[in-house]
Amino acid sequence: MKVSFFNSRSWQPGLPGAMSIMSWNCQGLGNPSAVPTLRDLARKYRLDILFLCETLVHANRIEEVRVRLGFDASFVVDKIGRSGGLAIFWKYPFGCNLINYSQNFVNMEVIRPHYPIHRLLWVSRE
Repeated sequence: MKVSFFNSRSWQPGLPGAMSIMSWNCQGLGNPSAVPTLRDLARKYRLDILFLCETLVHANRIEEVRVRLGFDASFVVDKIGRSGGLAIFWKYPFGCNLINYSQNFVNMEVIRPHYPIHRLLWVSRE
């Protein structure tokens, strides 16, 4: 399990209280086009939070992906053998508090100053 926090990114507001969230079954980040495709999507839709399932890579590789995609923090559930792997990335000023997790789900609260707390449950079925 890995959680890291950074406060180095400026944020451009959109609609008051709006979040841009994406969930993607990437079927492995080993494909050379996976990370550039994700980077393009993250930029196009100005994603605040990104959930990836079936990453099929170890947590240390996810940290590289987080940096390349321009996110400030991440939470990773490592793969087991040749399957699984969950990753959640987010940008400042959002903060994520982990409630609980397993190999198939992550349950967390999303916190943004001066806005209500949101609860997100990310599920991956195998």
